[in-house]
Amino acid sequence: MKKIIKPTIKILLVSLLVFGVYYGYVLKSGGTSEIHYIEPDREFTSFSELVQQPELKGKIIYADFWRTTCHPCLEEFKAAPKLKQHFKKYGDQVVFLYLGADISVPGEEFRWKKMIEKKNLTGYHYFLRDKYFDAIWNTAVNDPAIPPQFPQYLIINAQGKVINNNAPHPTDKRLYNVLEAAVTDSKRIMANIDYQKK
Repeated sequence: MKKIIKPTIKILLVSLLVFGVYYGYVLKSGGTSEIHYIEPDREFTSFSELVQQPELKGKIIYADFWRTTCHPCLEEFKAAPKLKQHFKKYGDQVVFLYLGADISVPGEEFRWKKMIEKKNLTGYHYFLRDKYFDAIWNTAVNDPAIPPQFPQYLIINAQGKVINNNAPHPTDKRLYNVLEAAVTDSKRIMANIDYQKK
């Protein structure tokens, strides 16, 4: 019996060590040239704080609230590459922000990063810890008629204002026109600001 238990314990310990190293490696991932994690020194307490970060400030943002356990969220990811390809013509003027919500289960941040990298979900990513979720949601959606739900999409203009708190999903063809209109409006607003400065 001892001959069986000792090798089993060794295998278990080695497996735990390997998983622990992999877990740490995934958590410390800084992303890639196209996957950017927003990891501030302190948690954001409002959505406006988040969209004023240098990576996002002055850009049109398509924001996606999602969870790793949300099947419709994952289905919508399939339409993202085509959408992003279409808006590449604007350079970094249009960006995609993914707000991953914590489900209060140990290891959720690990699963979140693993899924982002497995699906090559290009764009900006911020992990919403459970204790800050309500503050971010309420200041972003700003509508008690829209309860926290996943997925949920928003469009933010270049001035950092939410202009659509219930935007079309990536699989909805209307989204292209809605985002194009946001780009046009942003250009008009910026041109007006420049004119007033003269």
